[in-house]
Amino acid sequence: MEEIRCTTDTAYHCLTHFEKIDDMTRAELIAAGYTDVQIDGQLKKPGSKFRAFFALSPQQVVEKLKKECPDVMKNLPEPDAKGRVRPSFVLKQEIGTDGVVETSTLTPEELSTMRTESRNGCLIRKVRTSRTVYTNECQMVLAKDGDGWSVITMYPGIQAPPLPKDGESDPFWDCHCFIEF
Repeated sequence: MEEIRCTTDTAYHCLTHFEKIDDMTRAELIAAGYTDVQIDGQLKKPGSKFRAFFALSPQQVVEKLKKECPDVMKNLPEPDAKGRVRPSFVLKQEIGTDGVVETSTLTPEELSTMRTESRNGCLIRKVRTSRTVYTNECQMVLAKDGDGWSVITMYPGIQAPPLPKDGESDPFWDCHCFIEF
């Protein structure tokens, strides 16, 4: 199986999909120039979250997926024109929360809490709700990197396209929004 690497910058980006991280990951991010305030800000952003009992770092997710889904990891599809693959994993147990919901399933009360905000240069919609959607699915985007792969992103939940840039539209994101827990 080819090596799967996760850079410090990618680990920082992926923090939005973790409930919390381990001390070693936090120390690596601080050594790379990120502050505790920045790290905690990423962790608090709305979206799908890996539960702490499943993984406390992107590298832990990679290692668990290699162990629990070896067939998917060994049989990655051919890369697309950008050199990327998007493997999807279904595990036997819950691994996190799916922080995306179809807007047509929201109650009037939930819809009244909908707000728009900028996230990494993209406008997102989010709603406040007490409902939690648990998931056993995981998505990754990997880029071919020499003799291995580099993680672009990872998250628990259903497969979703990248967020559209400000001013752009996407059919998926037009009818889905983030859940703010």
